Amino acid sequence: TMKKTSKKTVTVRKQLKIKLENTLTRQKNVRNFKPTHSLMVTWFKQLNKGLFGSKLPVVPLYLVRMTGDWGRCWANWDNRKCRKGTCDQSVIPYGKTEIDFAIELHITYPTFRDFVETLAHEMVHLYQMTIIQDPYSNHNANFFAFRNKFKSAGLNLSSILKLFITYDLAVTQVGSCLQIVKVIGRVVVNYCKIYIRSHLQHVTELF
Repeated sequence: TMKKTSKKTVTVRKQLKIKLENTLTRQKNVRNFKPTHSLMVTWFKQLNKGLFGSKLPVVPLYLVRMTGDWGRCWANWDNRKCRKGTCDQSVIPYGKTEIDFAIELHITYPTFRDFVETLAHEMVHLYQMTIIQDPYSNHNANFFAFRNKFKSAGLNLSSILKLFITYDLAVTQVGSCLQIVKVIGRVVVNYCKIYIRSHLQHVTELF
């Protein structure tokens, strides 16, 4: 049986859609949009309430300069407690060690819509990682289950080309603690004013 959507949920999503439409109208002539951290926090709260029922945990939100990417949601853990040979290195090791989560966004976007849709996109990955504990947290059925919710709020969660996901391991030395950082990222290509989403994240620098 299909789970019914409560009237309260519908009302909250409509409120989000109205807020988005009003903001998009105010920002329609703005190009090269530069979000602030406070704006990122504000829209995280709005999207969390309207799309995720305020279920997402509050995680660190960062604005960083990215090359090729618009957003990343990552999980970070101490790999000494889940070493290669004893744990599957291609999945998030739930229950084996403490895991930290965060979202990073690029410092500039062509438009406000690109900013808010990127944030919402990465929040779906955060939902996968923290709420349902999907060990892959990629573009699977769990991810695209949010497509209708996004549509009802006036947001896009789709692509023109097939979405691809890659996991790149960046080894970082933090004091005496060797950590493995698993990064999920997005490349966004502007082609004839159509933003084609794909997930090709390359970590090239090892510390």
